[in-house]
Amino acid sequence: MTTPPPGSFPPDNGAQNVDAALFRLLVDIELRKAQRLRYCISVICVCAKLLSTELSAEGLLLDHFRRQLRTTDAIALWPPASLALLLVDADSGDIPAVMRRITTQLAEGSWRAGAVSYPRRNWGVDEMLRQAARLMERALSEPGEPGEPLYLA
Repeated sequence: MTTPPPGSFPPDNGAQNVDAALFRLLVDIELRKAQRLRYCISVICVCAKLLSTELSAEGLLLDHFRRQLRTTDAIALWPPASLALLLVDADSGDIPAVMRRITTQLAEGSWRAGAVSYPRRNWGVDEMLRQAARLMERALSEPGEPGEPLYLA
């Protein structure tokens, strides 16, 4: 077994876990880069529940989602949602597949989400975050309805 050289970090799989302020800043930076370099970004607000009560359910949920995402993505605890996700180079058409992959181990009906994408919607950072949260709240308001737990803008 070899040890990594001094100053290097072991490889980590999954999205970067950041606080809410840094998450907003990252969305702002990626939005500006996406506009200039012409690529897509998506913001998803997710409300999910784990059946496990061991440890912190929030921490377990965050770690579960983080490990399912790419290292270029970011994740944060985000009120009123459980989590907010920033997916870099992911269009709105990619979001349903990403959410299916992330939620396969969650009980059916235990999550709802709202998502917005640039360039599909050309909003600023605050409006993107607001709309993702509004869409998630809309998905939550229809929990008894059969159908898609994900609303896209």
